[in-house]
Formats: sequence, structure tokens, C-alpha cells
Amino acid sequence: MMTVVRPLFSVTGLSDALGKPLTPLLLTAFISLAWILAVVCGVCDVSHVCRSE
Repeated sequence: MMTVVRPLFSVTGLSDALGKPLTPLLLTAFISLAWILAVVCGVCDVSHVCRSE
């Protein structure tokens, strides 16, 4: 799912709308945060932090 974020922004024109200096930085930060959360929730036994049950 994370692999389609950058192409999706490019195809829809959101990259141009947000501006070139800002868009790559925001997308990199978002993708990095998503991967970190996925690793923490998947590897550690802190699944209660990631789920709202």
C-alpha cells in the first residue's frame, strides 16, 4: 500500500499543487512514520497501542 503513495500523488496532480520542495519531504515523513508504526505494532507486544478495542 505504501508503494503507491508517491505515484498516486503524481498522477492526481497533488505533487504539483502542494509544491516541489514540500511534497517530497511530507511524503517521506508520512511513509516513514507508517512503516515505523507497522513494525512496532507487528513485532512488539504493544498491539493494544495500535488497536482501539
